[in-house]
Amino acid sequence: MSDDDDATARPRGVYWLPNMLTTGALFAGFYAIVAAIDLKFELAGAAVFIAMFFDGLDGRVARWTHTESAFGKEYDSLADMVAFGRLFISNPDLVSRLRLDAPLDVLDGATLYGGGAAGYTDYPELEQAMI
Repeated sequence: MSDDDDATARPRGVYWLPNMLTTGALFAGFYAIVAAIDLKFELAGAAVFIAMFFDGLDGRVARWTHTESAFGKEYDSLADMVAFGRLFISNPDLVSRLRLDAPLDVLDGATLYGGGAAGYTDYPELEQAMI
């Protein structure tokens, strides 16, 4: 029995939907960079908010349609890096830190591209840093 014969098999075409939302976030982030280079900061700020909108939707849509994949998670991380920058790597709760005027963690550049989780997933969240 193949996957095509299984009544519970997911339609193949549904996988494009969350990836298109992630692509929207990626393009909005890239446009924000280009607009900032051209000193059009109002457009850059708007593009970041559009990227936030798409970033908030892509994971929800993937879970809702049961189309989560390893590729989708990595693609979302790439889009987040382009759209929001390196501050999010060292501050996974950046919005809370900015709102509370809390200190920001400094990114350790020596751990980047090392092939492991060190430097990407081991930064403390604000509650842990305050203890």
